[in-house]
Amino acid sequence: MRTKIIGYILAITMIIFSFVFVIDITCFNRAFYAYEYPKNDVALTIGISDDDLNKATDVLLGYITGEYDSLDVKVTIDDKELMMFNEREIAHMVDVRDLYNTVSMVRFIALIIFIICMAYLLIIKAKDIFSAFYLAYKRVIVVITAVIAGLSVFAIADFDTFWRSFHHVFFANDLWLLDPNVDRLIMMVPGQFFFDLVLLIIIVFIVLSIITYFLLRYLAKREAKI
Repeated sequence: MRTKIIGYILAITMIIFSFVFVIDITCFNRAFYAYEYPKNDVALTIGISDDDLNKATDVLLGYITGEYDSLDVKVTIDDKELMMFNEREIAHMVDVRDLYNTVSMVRFIALIIFIICMAYLLIIKAKDIFSAFYLAYKRVIVVITAVIAGLSVFAIADFDTFWRSFHHVFFANDLWLLDPNVDRLIMMVPGQFFFDLVLLIIIVFIVLSIITYFLLRYLAKREAKI
C-alpha cells in the first residue's frame, strides 16, 4: 500500500514537472519566435527592423527569466529612437515574471518531492517500484488527458474567451488588457501567436507523456522479470 501511494506521488510530481518543463522550452524557444514573427508580419506592423525586433525579444524573454533587470530597450521607429515598451506593458510584464517565478518554484518543488520519494523507495528496497509508478502514471495521465482535451476544444472553439479566462485566473488586475493599435507588446505577440504557442505546448506535452508512458511500461515489465 505504501509503495502504491508513493507511486501516485511520483506520477503527479512527474506530470507537473514535465508540463512546466514543456512550457519553459516552448515559451523561450527563439526558433518559435523566428517562425511566428514573419508569419504575423510583426516587424512590419510595429514599424521596426528585424534586428530591433530580435533585440526587443531577447530583452523581453531575458527579463522574464531574470537575465535582465529591466525592460529598457530602445528601437528605431520612423527614424526616431524610442523605448519599445510603455509603462503599462512593463507593469504587466512584472506580473508575468512573478507568475514565471511561481511556476518555476512549483516545478522545483515537484522535482524535489519526486527525488525524495524515489530515494526513499530505493533505500527501503521496496518491491515493484516501477510497477506502482507505471500503474499510477497510467491512471493519472488519463485524467490529465481528459482535462487537456476539454481545454483544447475550448481553445479551438473560442480562443479569445479561453485566453481571457486564463488571464482572469492568473492575474489579479487588468494590465494584460492591451491595445493592439498602440501597445507594441501585443503587436509582438498577437492572438494568433498565443494560439500557436498553446497548441505547440499541448502537442509537445502529449508526445513527452507518451514517451514517459512507454518508458515506465518497459521498466515495469523489466522489473517484473527480475
